[in-house]
Amino acid sequence: FNGLDGVGRYFDLLASLVTFEDMRFDREDEWVVDQQTLAVCVRGRARFIWKATGETWDEAFCYRLGIAEEVSQSSEHSGQFKVQEYRVWSDTGAAYLASRGQLRQLELAVDQKENQTKKVPAAAKEADPSSSYPPRDALGSGMNVYGNCG
Repeated sequence: FNGLDGVGRYFDLLASLVTFEDMRFDREDEWVVDQQTLAVCVRGRARFIWKATGETWDEAFCYRLGIAEEVSQSSEHSGQFKVQEYRVWSDTGAAYLASRGQLRQLELAVDQKENQTKKVPAAAKEADPSSSYPPRDALGSGMNVYGNCG
């Protein structure tokens, strides 16, 4: 989506498909600001709802806002900063499954598998006492059931 018309079409399309609850962002002192490229990256969290199916998912996402200084013949707008680029990293897998009404099925299957894993005999734990069991997400892996950036 490009240009002012594209921005409107993007947000209209998004609003027709998805809604959200409890959207919040990291504190401003945790934002990543690149003064050379005039870019700001922020991480947020929210519960998203696919309107047609009613399926929900909790997600961490990232926005990157590219900023540009207005260069205009008009002194009224010259020197103002505007968003030039808006990029979003989000859980497209969860959105896709929710759009098809299949997200809950996956979550139930994962929960069932985790419950079976917890029933592993003590001998398996004793084989490697340094390992955490059941396995957990590794720091920085960025993945959970269906992946995200949080």
